[in-house]
Amino acid sequence: MSKPVIRTYKDSSDLIRMQKLTQAIWSLESNYHIGDLAWQRYRHAGREDEWITAIWEVEDKPVAWGWAKLPDSLMVQVDPDFGELAKDVIDWFDKITEINEQKVIVLETESHLISALKDSRFKIVEETPEVLAKVSLEDGPLSINLPDGFKARHLLGRGM
Repeated sequence: MSKPVIRTYKDSSDLIRMQKLTQAIWSLESNYHIGDLAWQRYRHAGREDEWITAIWEVEDKPVAWGWAKLPDSLMVQVDPDFGELAKDVIDWFDKITEINEQKVIVLETESHLISALKDSRFKIVEETPEVLAKVSLEDGPLSINLPDGFKARHLLGRGM
């Protein structure tokens, strides 16, 4: 295996590369979906200077990325087959931030990230400032109770 190469995010073609990694390792237990990345990248246009992003590649294939939302927050994704890169992403984040209290949100299913975070002096905080819920239609019919005045419809639109 070749040595991983790290490079700084340049433009939307790098977003596509990040999405390719996200799509390749996606499951119902994943933290990010390819749509999440596009939405988060473009929802606050004009703040790109606050978002330092790097991509780790092996033989031109994206295997990890780190997205620092300055001053203190990290979004990270590492292919579990390259779990050793998680420490590299965390070290990169530590070098570009100048704040003592940093945060990163990972799922309990991302054991390779949790291990790297523990080794890097991060501590688990029991509070859950964000809630992520995923529903699979494979689990059976979706049944929800909507408040009065609300309607649910298929995502494809009316009559489709």
